[in-house]
Amino acid sequence: FFGEGEGYGNKRVFLKDGVICFYENGNVEPILPVEKILLPGKHNIENYMAAIAVVEGMVSDETIRQVAKTFGGVEHRIETVRTLGGVTWINDSKGTNVDSTLKAIDTMTRPTVLILGGSDKKTSFDALAERIVSADAIRRCVLIGDTAEQIRASLERAGFTDYTMAGYDFDRSSQRERFPNSELLDRGTSYIFCT
Repeated sequence: FFGEGEGYGNKRVFLKDGVICFYENGNVEPILPVEKILLPGKHNIENYMAAIAVVEGMVSDETIRQVAKTFGGVEHRIETVRTLGGVTWINDSKGTNVDSTLKAIDTMTRPTVLILGGSDKKTSFDALAERIVSADAIRRCVLIGDTAEQIRASLERAGFTDYTMAGYDFDRSSQRERFPNSELLDRGTSYIFCT
């Protein structure tokens, strides 16, 4: 029911030229320019498309636009906590699996240091390591918790060696000199982070 291009069926939500549109019986109605969406990332554009598909005809387009430009997201999900000394601290402690960490990585546009690790959920970190290698913004990783060694092994298999093993030394994981510009507090597995 939603995707890129005008597509299929009598009703569809789609993205065209940077605008989320609704298609019904040959009529195309522009709903929301994606630049108005306050939340970062392609996955949030897809979330808005799904939401528009569900509420079409029940909620005004103006209400949708108002929500998009004012809703800053939920706590602990790619949430900017503060900027201190040129470092932007982003809390993604709800990102407790590899897939959500991949989405968070995709939103990073500035040089970024990832803090990764946590409790062992018996999952592979190979896809995460491959994305880290291919992501332009990721400069360094700090590995913590039970999964630090597993993540290190995946990073090395992928050819990424710019990491620090912090283990359970959380003071070491947040030392200022390790973070040149921005910081994504994201673990890829469960780990409780308190700001």
